[in-house]
Parts: sequence; structure tokens; C-alpha cells
Amino acid sequence: MQGFKIYPESKLEKNNKTYSLAQKDLKKYLLSDDGVSELTHANANKLRKFFPHLNPTTCGIKRSFGFGDRLGLATAGHVKTLKARDIFPVFAQQSIREMERTGRSMEDVLDDAMWGVFQAGYRGGYGADIDHVKKEEDVIKACECGYTMFTIDPSDYVNDRAKDIVSIYGKAIEHIIRCYNLIKKKTSAPFDFEASVDETATPTTPQAHRFIVEKLRKAGVNFTSLALRFIGDFEKGIDYIGDIEVFKEQFLAHAAICREFGGYKLSIHSGSDKFSIYPIISEMAHGVFHIKTAGTNWLEAVRLISHKDPALYRRMHELALYSFEKDRKSYHVTTDLSKVPALDKLSDEKLPELLNENNARQLMHITYGSILKDMREEIYKTLNLYEDEHYKMLCTHLGRHLSLAGI
Repeated sequence: MQGFKIYPESKLEKNNKTYSLAQKDLKKYLLSDDGVSELTHANANKLRKFFPHLNPTTCGIKRSFGFGDRLGLATAGHVKTLKARDIFPVFAQQSIREMERTGRSMEDVLDDAMWGVFQAGYRGGYGADIDHVKKEEDVIKACECGYTMFTIDPSDYVNDRAKDIVSIYGKAIEHIIRCYNLIKKKTSAPFDFEASVDETATPTTPQAHRFIVEKLRKAGVNFTSLALRFIGDFEKGIDYIGDIEVFKEQFLAHAAICREFGGYKLSIHSGSDKFSIYPIISEMAHGVFHIKTAGTNWLEAVRLISHKDPALYRRMHELALYSFEKDRKSYHVTTDLSKVPALDKLSDEKLPELLNENNARQLMHITYGSILKDMREEIYKTLNLYEDEHYKMLCTHLGRHLSLAGI
């Protein structure tokens, strides 16, 4: 069709009709023998019905990687990152908090990932994770939407002030069990289930790890992954902070418990840019693990904007400074804004280097909601205009994550 850029890898045939994805004037469309259609939820469901490989599926305990995409633009780039790598991808991964701040719905997250899979011609299977879900009503909604992975966050029930393991984790485990049974009641489809106790004030001890597993197993909870609060600091968008040798010793103990019980894998949250510990995780977990990333994908989008539209980046940065104190309240970060270089002292050519500095990375990382609220249209326009370069940057950056993790 005239004026449309068709993605050749997307072409699929069903009932003697051809379907493909195309772009025109920086907007994407579904092309078929019936004409040109918008990328609506109804059309996404139509394609899922015709082509089963476009539906998310389960992973089990194979090693896996979560590609959290806050913008809904990155999946085709993530597919390119997977080339010749033995890993199960979770392309649709978003927490309720992220959805609220980006103005996206559960359906949006699923649909955007599916359109990316369709565009890239990917057929290898992928997961859909409703991440850090706390409320039972959100668990029900995720079941209705078709998510295949449920990460339950019981942090509101963890009593960090208690002295014994039962008092610290007892009510949290009860909440995890309730959510698991609710999913079993609401869906007959298979699903991956992750119990997450990583958002606590103190690290999970090996004794607590063992206690949690025993309680969940006794209650019949078939969990496929367990996210612990590992020793050290897993701050957003930067490398691990802590003694590497101590982390190695503690992770070895947790990996041994995981192998002893079997049937689940260790999940590493806030896994973005934890380059110094990926080799340890890969070696100690014997290749059976799940790593979650999210903000680092957003930061690569920000980096592209700093290259291609410095004026837009400068406005994003100024808004981030204004919004930082409000937005940081729900994140554990040690950002020192006094160490972020002043914009008026940086040339346009130097702006991308800001994304290599920890304090500037965290500044832009946690203020994404405020930035998108004010500048969404301009941000999407720039990323769509430079789509191929965006994908290349994702391949390079996420590829480094995967390579260091032995993938």
C-alpha cells in the first residue's frame, strides 16, 4: 500500500488472507486483505485467536529474563536482543505502580508486547508478568486479561520490626497463599507464580528462605520462582552496591537451598544494570534464575532522546529535578542531586554522558511518570522517528546484561 513502510518479518497468513504490520507518518497500523486497521485491543484479540504464538505462555523453571517496557515500544528491539540466546523472555512485564504512572492499563501492556512480537516475526514463546501485584482485585483483573505470570508482593504484610521468622513473614505468607488460591479459582489455564519478599528492610536469611518454601509447599502453592531480599543494595538503574564477596557467600547459601528443594528458581528484582553480580548469579544458580529489568529500558530511550533531540532532553531533565522529591518516595535510592552536573554547563554533545552517571541515571529513572505526563507525545514521536537506532541501543545494552549472565 502506498506510503506504508511494511515490516517484512510480520507477515502472517490465515484463511487465505495476509496480515502484516506497517508504519505511516510515525504511526503503526495492521494491514490485511480487508484493508488498513488501527492497533486496537479488539484487533489484538483477533490476531491472538488466529495465531496462537502471539499469545503469552508459561515458562516454568527454565532460566528467564524480564524485559520491563514502560513505553510499549521496545519489544521488537528486545526480540533482536534474543538472537542466538537460550533464554525465555517475559516481554509483557509491568507493576501496578508503573501502570499508574505511565497511564497504561493491563490490556495495554499485553497488547503492546504482542504487537512487538508480531512486528518482529517472533515465534519462540514469551511470558506476561503482572509484576509486584498486591491487591486481590488486581490479581483477578490480571487473570481476566490473560497474564501468564503472577508476581505477588506481600510487603504490606511483612513485619520487619518482629524478632522471629514466624512473626516477620507469617501474614505475608498467608497473603501469598490467598492470592495463589484465587488465581487457581479464577483460571483453568496454566500459569507461572512468583512469591516476592524482596521489598523488606532487612535481607532474607537462609533460615527465612527455608521457612518460606516449607510453608508455601505445605499449603500446596506451586510457585515457579522466589524473589528474596538479597544482601547489599539493589537500587534502581545502577550496579550492585555492597561487598561482592559477602553477596557471593550469601547467594551461594540461597542457591543451595533452592537446589535442595527443587522445582523453583531464584528471581532477582531491580536487576537492571547489576553487571558486577550477573556472573555470580549465573554460576551459583547453575543457570536456573529469573532476572527482572524495567527502568534500564526507559533510560536507553532517554539516552536516544539526549542524542537526537537535546532540547527535549533538557526539558525532561528540568522536570525530573522539579519532580524528584515527590517521585522518590516510593523508591529506595540514595541519589545525591548535588552530584548531577548542571545542564547549563553541558554542551548538547555531552548530554548522553549524563546517562553514565549514577545520580543522573536515578534522577531520570524514577521520575518517568511525571515526565510522561507532560511530554508523552514528543517522547513517542522522537522514539518512533528513530526506531531502528532505538532498537540497536536496546540490543547493545540489554545484550550486555544477558552476556554477563552467561546467556
